[in-house]
Amino acid sequence: MAKKKTNPPAGLATSTERAKRHLDRLEASKGKRLLVDLDALPTQMLEALKAHGYGDTNKAVVSRALMDAARKRKLVEPSREAHQKKAAIVKSSPLLPA
Repeated sequence: MAKKKTNPPAGLATSTERAKRHLDRLEASKGKRLLVDLDALPTQMLEALKAHGYGDTNKAVVSRALMDAARKRKLVEPSREAHQKKAAIVKSSPLLPA
């Protein structure tokens, strides 16, 4: 008896194709997928930074923090506008002492 073919649910097939296209675009732009497990304190910091406008998404906050860290260590050229925004956020952060 022939084995009956089973097709994946329509949503699963679509999401798989969409994910593949996303990963292809990421690779083409020389980007990298990064999965990170955060403890409680870094998670709170991430949420506080989003709440204070440091970035709209987790990706935006992490990307900006990496760029700020690289600028601080003179790995990339500093941006005056980014520095001013960062200073305003740091002054109003509930996580830092006044």
